[in-house]
Amino acid sequence: MLITINECYSDNIGDQAINIALVEELKKRGEDVFSIDFSGLMPNQLNDNTNANISHKGRYWFVPKMLKTPLIQLLWVKRTLFSLIRCAYSNKKIKAIIIGGGQIFQSNGLFPIRLFLIGMVAKFFKIDVICYSIGVSKDITPIDKILIMSLLKRSILIYTRDKFSQEQLFNWGLFSVKLAPDIVFLLNLNKFKLNKKINEANYALIGVPHIGHIKKVKHKIKEDEYFLWWYEKYMELSLSQNVYLFYNTRYDMASSIRFKKWVLKKYNQAYSNYR
Repeated sequence: MLITINECYSDNIGDQAINIALVEELKKRGEDVFSIDFSGLMPNQLNDNTNANISHKGRYWFVPKMLKTPLIQLLWVKRTLFSLIRCAYSNKKIKAIIIGGGQIFQSNGLFPIRLFLIGMVAKFFKIDVICYSIGVSKDITPIDKILIMSLLKRSILIYTRDKFSQEQLFNWGLFSVKLAPDIVFLLNLNKFKLNKKINEANYALIGVPHIGHIKKVKHKIKEDEYFLWWYEKYMELSLSQNVYLFYNTRYDMASSIRFKKWVLKKYNQAYSNYR
């Protein structure tokens, strides 16, 4: 059995597609595959009932900061690390743990610690580790680098998704790193049922990210200003083609719903959604 560990239960459709493609390719080769979500999330599905007023404060925003980190880490241990340990104790022999398929190795809170713990479990049970199609951030602290390197050094294969990440690992003394394109391009999209099929040769899709993303870099932006910018883009594109809204995450879906209502109220125009 092979175990994939990535963002397979993320609300980001792209993350889900990466894991689907990875599992599909492994099964074509006759492998038995079990997927574990790296962030400790449970299966979820986007639907059109998503609340348009959804907050971008993140999960457990109501928990005091001092308690939040231990709480999230305990949930992760229960859902991710224990899942991995249960698999290791099962009757099925685990050939390898495959981490990634779009994963970015970075100094991001608990991320390096989690990689370190996964590496320790793999070492204890003598399971090979493969890092596949990973990205490596430029700004990694010395301590986080030690934690990440503890996993990379015991990996039998390392593939990065881009040249920059490969060169970054070369600088860390890992010279056997290879490049691998995004596996999601191997997916056959005809197998997926779309909420809305567009039977047009010439159309444009606009994705309006949640304003919470934008406020991280442009703190004082207001929703009216933000939506007006997207509306002007819509008007520009609609001169030569039909324009539809699309979304990737539950936050972006909420933003899409709010944008539709804003346009309808301000300009009396209706949008179609596409996902």
